[in-house]
Amino acid sequence: MVRRGSPVVQGTVIIQIRPNRSDAPKKLVPPAGPTIRLVSLVRRSSPFWRRCAAEDVTIYSPPFSCLAIDTACELPSVALLRAGVMTVREVPGLRAPSRSVFEWVRELLDEANTSLGELDCIAFGAGPGSFTGVRVAVALAQALGYARGLPLCPVSTLAALAAGAIQTTSADAAACCLDARIGEVYFGVYEKDSQYGVRATAADALLRPDAVNLPVHGTFLAVGPGWSAYPELADRLRTRLSAVDPGHLPSAADVARLAQSRFLAGKVVLPADARPNYLRNRVASQTEAGNQFRSG
Repeated sequence: MVRRGSPVVQGTVIIQIRPNRSDAPKKLVPPAGPTIRLVSLVRRSSPFWRRCAAEDVTIYSPPFSCLAIDTACELPSVALLRAGVMTVREVPGLRAPSRSVFEWVRELLDEANTSLGELDCIAFGAGPGSFTGVRVAVALAQALGYARGLPLCPVSTLAALAAGAIQTTSADAAACCLDARIGEVYFGVYEKDSQYGVRATAADALLRPDAVNLPVHGTFLAVGPGWSAYPELADRLRTRLSAVDPGHLPSAADVARLAQSRFLAGKVVLPADARPNYLRNRVASQTEAGNQFRSG
């Protein structure tokens, strides 16, 4: 039994006892012949995995597959990553269309001739962003996760924004800025990371534009509509910015790509534990995170 909050990996694990011979195959490939199929929540650090490593057992995990949902910004989207193939549905300018998003999910699954039960997890853009949009993504991910007993993989909207920008450019770091309205921005700085795709240099923060600063060293690709909403921000930091792309928005495809490494590292939650990351309701955390950016 898996305790709530434990890092888990869900999928179909196929195991087969190999003959104890020196010429027995060692590669992790789908085994031929009789197999035992186990469908359960399995921790990668569990005794089961250690025993398989010590004994003559082949473990086969199917290629990663997940459904990703992101509705935090002006580009609501759904993506299906299956066997290395990404398919996406999105409509620019449409705000948090919950019914449309659910229809997109059905269309993607039907076109791929698959079902929720064959996926490893449901990934979602957890925010920050539009309150309504973030709620739509979290609620839909929870409903789908409950329906098929799948774990959820929350991904920061700013991390997805950074990942997409870094992937399509030669940048090594991105300064991500979304308009939080009422004179504030959601801000985060992310660097390219070989394991997780991108890595945050500090916690995502809710800040006044005049309180935003960059880490002491390096230059950064500025992405996100917050840069055009507050042009004085880019003017003040222009010597530290390699380029400014306010039109770049996060996509569910970026959420899906980031979810793969996080899933394999056990960075998933049960549907009951999924939470939106609004930032605005976390005043103490906001202040602490903002201070981390004021060293530049």
